[in-house]
Amino acid sequence: MISEVRHVVDEADVAYQLGEPIAKGGQGIVYRVVAQPDLAIKLLFQPESLAHIARVRRLSLDGLHIAGPTTLLRGETPGYVMRLARDMTTLTAAYLPGQFGNGHDASWYRETGGLRRRLDVASRVAALIVALHDRALAYVDLNPYNVLISDNVELAETWLIDTDNLTSAYSATSQVMGMPGYLAPERSRPHSIAPPSTLADAYSLAVMVFKMLFLSHPLAGTASADLGAEEARDRADAGEFDYIGPSAGSSNSPAAPMTSALLPLGMTTRLAVTARRTFGPGKLDPQLRPGAAAWRDDLFSALDNVVSCPGSCGWTMYRNSATCPACSTPVGRTLVASVHLDDGGVPSPDSQIHVLVVSPRHPTEINPRHLWGASEETDPILTITAHGDTFVVRAEGDAVVSDPQGRPARSVARPAGRATHFRVSVQGRPPRLLALRWAGPR
Repeated sequence: MISEVRHVVDEADVAYQLGEPIAKGGQGIVYRVVAQPDLAIKLLFQPESLAHIARVRRLSLDGLHIAGPTTLLRGETPGYVMRLARDMTTLTAAYLPGQFGNGHDASWYRETGGLRRRLDVASRVAALIVALHDRALAYVDLNPYNVLISDNVELAETWLIDTDNLTSAYSATSQVMGMPGYLAPERSRPHSIAPPSTLADAYSLAVMVFKMLFLSHPLAGTASADLGAEEARDRADAGEFDYIGPSAGSSNSPAAPMTSALLPLGMTTRLAVTARRTFGPGKLDPQLRPGAAAWRDDLFSALDNVVSCPGSCGWTMYRNSATCPACSTPVGRTLVASVHLDDGGVPSPDSQIHVLVVSPRHPTEINPRHLWGASEETDPILTITAHGDTFVVRAEGDAVVSDPQGRPARSVARPAGRATHFRVSVQGRPPRLLALRWAGPR
């Protein structure tokens, strides 16, 4: 039996001792490696899975936080070795237990990173899924056992593991349905299962994100409250219930008080629209469903506009909140950087394409996602750092920062009444205007 295996050898004759299990899925068990915290080993239940794993090894996953197979095991125990970041835990252990209970209250939500960290992790998972889709690959079995995140709640390192089911998005052949509770409706029917697809991945991602933020499956509400847990889960997977979020004509609503409380606190306008499209028209018709990129962009946008409680209670919320939901401290005004098209004039609401909070204590990175919507590029173009009554602006690489008169600028004044703006130019890309201004109630 796999559970009794403690020592394995790979195809290069390197020996490993298995540590504690990290995750268990339908295809096998993932273990840590004793004395090698940067490695993990997956033992497979079915030897025939090795042929697919060998194909996965040839895929181009360089630069992605996806723990693909680096070498296969030899001998009687089929499996493979993968690289991981150290000090990580599954999303299940951190945020998504099989069942939310009495211990999952407001204090738990805050102490496990609150809204900010959940958005951070969720946006990173979404970005990884989009990166696979851009390579014409479907992940197939997205569930919280296959996502590893940092043990430290101050960090948000995020990896996907269990690449066994990666398959071409155009000629998908995997017969793995996925994990109950995270299935797209077209993938939940054992006798007429649709093939894997990027849109099925997007639905699983949406369910995972919704459960992380709001502690409930998006279809599991009052309509299923009287059913047994397994029946309610299976019928939710099949798409038999209405969406529990704000939606016209829904006959379903949140059954858990925490979900009811969190929905207005964690849902932005953009997230609300994408969720309604996913769990409304797109629930049973994948062609009407937003892709993973929509979730990625909406989650990043939401994350960019989160602030911490001014009263230091530890709660995080959107900057447009009037008061902290936990301690009622007024939020007050927030310094933001708005990104604008450079049309030869001054920044205006009509030219605005993005807005993000500027930290009063830590450097704020402006990257290609903020300036040009290039979410796949993560290196900063510039950083903005508070320094007394000014902000130091540091350009990276070949970026050039200039004031409204076209002179090089290394710092800008902290805005008092009117906004302070400057231009960012990078060769080969359209220039952008950035305006530092105060937002929110006076």
